[in-house]
Amino acid sequence: MITSALLIVVISLLAYVFYWARDVNQTWKRRGVKHKKPVMFFGNLLENLFAKQEQKHISILYADICNEFPDEPVIGFYNFTNPWLLVKDAEYIEKILIKDFVHFTDHGFAINEEKNPLDAQLFNMVGKRWRAFRYKLSPIFTSGKLKSMYEAMSDVGVDLDNVLQKSYKKELDFKELMTHFAVDVVGSSVFGIEVKSLQNPNNKFCSLATDLFTFGFFDTIKFIIMFVFPKLSIKLGVSFNNQNAVNYYSKVLKETFKYREENKIERNDFVQLLLTLKEKKKIDIQNWDPSDDYLKDGEAPAELESYEITEDVLMAQAYAFLVNGIDALALSQVYALYELSLKPDIQEKAQNEIREQIKLNNGITFTALKNMTYLEKIVKETLRLHPAGGQLFRICNKDYVFPNGTVIKEGEFVVIPMCAVHLNPNYHPEPDVFKPERFDMPMKPGSYLTFGDGPRVCIAMRYAILLIKYGIVKILSNYKIRLSPKNKLPIKFKPNAAIRTPESPLLFDLEAIN
Repeated sequence: MITSALLIVVISLLAYVFYWARDVNQTWKRRGVKHKKPVMFFGNLLENLFAKQEQKHISILYADICNEFPDEPVIGFYNFTNPWLLVKDAEYIEKILIKDFVHFTDHGFAINEEKNPLDAQLFNMVGKRWRAFRYKLSPIFTSGKLKSMYEAMSDVGVDLDNVLQKSYKKELDFKELMTHFAVDVVGSSVFGIEVKSLQNPNNKFCSLATDLFTFGFFDTIKFIIMFVFPKLSIKLGVSFNNQNAVNYYSKVLKETFKYREENKIERNDFVQLLLTLKEKKKIDIQNWDPSDDYLKDGEAPAELESYEITEDVLMAQAYAFLVNGIDALALSQVYALYELSLKPDIQEKAQNEIREQIKLNNGITFTALKNMTYLEKIVKETLRLHPAGGQLFRICNKDYVFPNGTVIKEGEFVVIPMCAVHLNPNYHPEPDVFKPERFDMPMKPGSYLTFGDGPRVCIAMRYAILLIKYGIVKILSNYKIRLSPKNKLPIKFKPNAAIRTPESPLLFDLEAIN
């Protein structure tokens, strides 16, 4: 009797689960959105997860699906049992990121701040708290602060010169070298930490940073839980941060904070800004959205909301800045060198500009670097063809209707497939061709997304471009670069990496310039 009742319960539960999954898979069909037919429980990911030949990086998977529906501004996508909307039309993207930002203010990643305090990063903050902290952190990236950071950056450049002079000039793995360079620059210019990984490549500080964005099987499971079962993820305290890295870098940062405070050391860097915020103990922000000003009756003052500044919150911001950009910065320089190796005429033009500015400014100074406008176009074109992440996420926090009538409901995800947009010939003629000159004219809003756009644009965008330019200048001012014939081309990307990372190292041959 009990066995029969239990069997009925189990069958009923299974029937409900299958009915629910089938109903979810009808979401985009009911709303009239073009989409690729999903597989129950796996959505549009089954084919890639169990690919017979090779798995694709998720950014390429998004782009391939977008190419199946070239005339559609939005496309339905199923992330396992979650219906997501891929948005690839530039005007729609501009609405999400800028014009109708109030509907898409947050990234939507599920975090448990109590169990994982270092997950409370600016990227993950929501609503007014995000706005308050962003406002307070922005001053570190003003022109004046960038100029002061450049001094520490140039000190690391001396170490890079020494390594290049001593190292072999054939089959050089620039990914490894530029990772050490990025770690040293960020550590020194932003945190005042002398890492010296260019001198000692095997130090723990650098080796941990190198492996942060390649995911194994269990990391993949964590991400599935975070996206598919966000409430369960929060309850379990699932974190996207590597716990070994959290433990190590937390200790380094705490020691840095303590040393600065005890020895009354002040510098124009990120640590100093965080310590200044720590003294204030809270951040105040007006509890009023400027877009609602028409509702005011007279000049009644808006209420203030306060957000506590704990050591954990400050540590989270420091940790995010210290580790989240290292791989992206290194790879961006590698991809730039790759494209310049394929285009000797562009490489020569860049070197001519570099030589001219070095002569005019008596060296590789901040002003010289700032005036290298053609090099900046090279960097931007590199980031168009080789965006690090490949996609932008937003969660809808207020029901929204797109111009074509497509409805996105509160709590649902929109994904902006960066690669599909950056390679769209309607926005970028000859999209596969490396043409820095395309940045002679302003980009169509919503068509260039390397750093995002709108209020959530990357806070460190100008710092990133400065660092990438500096690394390239240090190499091109002394060497001509060519691709080694031992490279495996075309580039294939690691399918399990968070950012677009080559499966095989890109190798370069250097020729010294007299």
